[in-house]
Amino acid sequence: MIQIQYNKSKKSVYGISCDFLILSVVAGLASIVSTLYYQMSPRIWLEYSGRYPRYPTVQISSGIFLLEVLMWVAYCGVLWQIFVTYRQTMHIFQGFSGLCRSILVAMGILLIVVEQELNFLLDLIDSIWFVSKFAAAVRFVPQCIINWSGDCLVGYGDQWLSFQWLAWTLLVVGKYRMPWEILWHDVPINVPPWPYIICSVLWLSVLTVQRFMYKGNVATLPFRNKGCDIDIV
Repeated sequence: MIQIQYNKSKKSVYGISCDFLILSVVAGLASIVSTLYYQMSPRIWLEYSGRYPRYPTVQISSGIFLLEVLMWVAYCGVLWQIFVTYRQTMHIFQGFSGLCRSILVAMGILLIVVEQELNFLLDLIDSIWFVSKFAAAVRFVPQCIINWSGDCLVGYGDQWLSFQWLAWTLLVVGKYRMPWEILWHDVPINVPPWPYIICSVLWLSVLTVQRFMYKGNVATLPFRNKGCDIDIV
């Protein structure tokens, strides 16, 4: 929500990666859908108990689910700003890239193949869960590329990167607070796995280095809309 207010104050989304927002929205939606199915679908419960008769039902963290819903709403708000409200303030390297399209198509093909070849709803929901975590793990990559292309980092408020680090830190603390002897079936299904956490810290580290490297750099990339004269400093 802080980023939405920041964009409104600047009346600009210059420098914000469209792909980052699209992947964030896809990751959030896929995670919310999979969590709801795991929690509420009798068919999922039946298939899960049939496949793992010795284990209890899938565990869900309601706190993480609520946070995911709030974050998804916020990302949708910024996505609306970038494609509707302030789209004229995007620079020439901002847009829905071929790389992002390829990632989304690949994930879509995976879901179609699973749905067509396997007869279990549980497998499809597991695949949606995988899509959510994969999209979340790579979503920072487009933003790193955008920053590198323009040799600057002007699209976000000062608190944005700090908030991302705070969210990552809380996630790691939450993972470590789990008992070491906890079994796999007792871990809430919507708790992000370690590969996602490791990927996130790598890309957040890149963004942090870029912030120091490009500190004070003036934005030079031209607007997509040649008639745009909004101040982006």
